[in-house]
Amino acid sequence: MANIECKSPLIWPDRIPETEPHLRSMPSTGVTPNLTFQQALEFLTTEAFVFPADHMVLNTNYESTHEGGLRKKSGTSPGASLHFAYDGNQYLIPCDRWNTTPHNIYALHLMLRNIMQNMKWGFSPLNVLLHGYMAHIMESSLAAAGPVTNNAWWMQFLGLGPTARVGDANAVYRSRAKEIGQDEEKLLKLNEAISLARQHLR
Repeated sequence: MANIECKSPLIWPDRIPETEPHLRSMPSTGVTPNLTFQQALEFLTTEAFVFPADHMVLNTNYESTHEGGLRKKSGTSPGASLHFAYDGNQYLIPCDRWNTTPHNIYALHLMLRNIMQNMKWGFSPLNVLLHGYMAHIMESSLAAAGPVTNNAWWMQFLGLGPTARVGDANAVYRSRAKEIGQDEEKLLKLNEAISLARQHLR
């Protein structure tokens, strides 16, 4: 069950191209053309309630003027993206196919619903269904937004706290590398984590 935090501006994955403005349209069926931001957020919250993540960040170009109040647009794209952590990884799911931000938020709620349905019917585990949206390979896009939780994915992966130093990260790396041995996939992720740790820690 995830709570949803709204943030601005829109964060977009580096490797997923944004929709050209002339290719955007209004949904033809299934949703009212006058959908509001708050209504769309309620749809998304309903799906987040059954989704196995603790916290989600909805990124759009709308800023909250005050708690529960109106929102003003701070950018040009009507897109929305959903950033969350699951099983030690960070994920970023974007949508800008539709003309309005509420409709793109509504589409994100449908995406979560379909992912859960696919998992329920046994197509794949959740981490496989989400694989294409892994956010740790999009650090440049997420750097300005900050992590979903208090710790970045690499801190969680290495078991580091907010006061950790690079020496702590190196010690964990040496210990984990011995445990992993010849498992290339695990070693690749460990090397990625220590590389980010060495960039961010002193």
